[in-house]
Amino acid sequence: QKYCKRPMPLTRSARARSHPALASDDVLSTVFSFITPEAGFGAATASKTLRDAWRRRCRGMLRVHRQQIGEFQYSDHCVAYGDGVMIANYGRMAFSGCLATFSNDGVAGAELNTNLNTPRVVALRGDGTAWVLLSDESRIVCVRLAEPPSDEDSDEADAYNESLMRIEIADAYWIDTFALAGDALLVLYRSTENGQTVCFIDVYDNQTGTLLRKFALAGRPEQDEEQGGIAVQGDALYIVRRNADIVDVYNWREGILSRSFGRGRVRFDRPGGISVRGKTMYVSERHQIQVIRLPDDDSAEPEILQVIPSPDGEELGGLCLNGNLLWCMGPYFGPAGSSVGEDSTYVHLFGPC
Repeated sequence: QKYCKRPMPLTRSARARSHPALASDDVLSTVFSFITPEAGFGAATASKTLRDAWRRRCRGMLRVHRQQIGEFQYSDHCVAYGDGVMIANYGRMAFSGCLATFSNDGVAGAELNTNLNTPRVVALRGDGTAWVLLSDESRIVCVRLAEPPSDEDSDEADAYNESLMRIEIADAYWIDTFALAGDALLVLYRSTENGQTVCFIDVYDNQTGTLLRKFALAGRPEQDEEQGGIAVQGDALYIVRRNADIVDVYNWREGILSRSFGRGRVRFDRPGGISVRGKTMYVSERHQIQVIRLPDDDSAEPEILQVIPSPDGEELGGLCLNGNLLWCMGPYFGPAGSSVGEDSTYVHLFGPC
């Protein structure tokens, strides 16, 4: 009968030598690469060695700071405001919408421009005014940001929500969204030509609201029946084609399609919101957010830096960046079985690990 020898225990000197080896940068980097930021955040604070290694692992990565903030109706759009966020709250009925604000820790602030008629998209002009899409009126107005007047019979009340400028697109049957690009306002809308849906970008002067030029988007109209968000960086206009699972990139000054993402290494599943900063692109999808490193040239493929799952497993909507924070809207029609109304949604807040 053969007996297996029991392993000899490590001597004190051997244990002392093995501990630094197990805590080396190479070993910790390999181990931490299999752990998501959400799962490893608490465990990695056990010691200075682990904490430092975890910070290196998560440099530039995001995790959930707060979820299901606020309650909004039919809302899918948010923009950076102060150190927090502003959300165009459509409202439950006509003239019940507003521009809801929140601080950088998710605390509710003032509700500006209450009694707006179905606001759905907002772009801040930087001078205390904003472009607002009044969805049911199919028009874009420029209003002065203001809290509700204390006296409804005052001169202040008469000027409240007064349109400083108006943009109406005669041949648009649906205005999807818009974004500021320096001194220009880029508006994405749908029209019909020869019985087919065609998507256009109108370029307006941000100071006067005057139409400067327009161009039609590429792609089959039937794929573009439901558009997602847009983002601008320099001359590049990023457009989410939700039904086609693609992000198109145009030179908006020339009206030329320069590149598309979603058919190569990076794939999307009903993308919705988009934000771009430098070489990093953030795209919200059905149940996750992809953080993507954009290539330096058009022949190279993008690289996925991080995939952030939906905090509550529900669909995700529009998003925006503000400093090192990322805000992302929840499901457009509200989560199933939630305590909020079926037409209500909320916003999630993500920050550094």
